[in-house]
Amino acid sequence: TLRGVIDRIDPAEAGRWKIVDYKTGKVKDKLTFEDKKQLLIYQLAAKDIFQADTESLQFYYLNENKPLSFQASTEDLLKVKQWVIDTADSIKTSDFQATPGNHCKYCDFNQICPFASK
Repeated sequence: TLRGVIDRIDPAEAGRWKIVDYKTGKVKDKLTFEDKKQLLIYQLAAKDIFQADTESLQFYYLNENKPLSFQASTEDLLKVKQWVIDTADSIKTSDFQATPGNHCKYCDFNQICPFASK
């Protein structure tokens, strides 16, 4: 089971949906797969749970009042689905590899973690 909250769903043409996620920060010039992952998962959920087709996915950057829309490619949807499966399998087998990075400074365990990036 995967749980999440979609910020907004707008009706679009032919009964399809536009899925919107609000963001703070600067608008990105180009979205990577990592950037798109959240909305791609939402699109999979829309199809699998609600049998709804998606017209577009959109990040709405609140600080700049700008939308950034894209359409998911079949390749990206397959890739994110496999990522979800692989992540779930890793959790089931307690395979938690360290991923040190800038986020370490916000972790409650950074003072005792041998992998923490300082």
